[in-house]
Amino acid sequence: MPEPGWRYKGAYVGCCCRRLGAESPERELLTAELLMDWDELVPPKAQSGVAVGDNLSTLSVAELEARIAAFEAEIERVKAELEAKRRHEEAASALFKR
Repeated sequence: MPEPGWRYKGAYVGCCCRRLGAESPERELLTAELLMDWDELVPPKAQSGVAVGDNLSTLSVAELEARIAAFEAEIERVKAELEAKRRHEEAASALFKR
């Protein structure tokens, strides 16, 4: 039967910490690694200011106009990407039809 403790990377950490001693540097490193918030390593994705389906009833006229401008800019960006992909597809099709 294993000693009481919790598993970390396949080892029972609780019993390892007790064996290391209260002031050992290894115990401090192990404790720091266990307490590390791994979400801090990955930067959060930037949130878009507008999303399809948002509640519009709480927005002012200026905010609604800003949403329209943001969506129009996004539509232009998508159209440009679509056109680039179509050109690429046509070039590949022409190359392989030879």
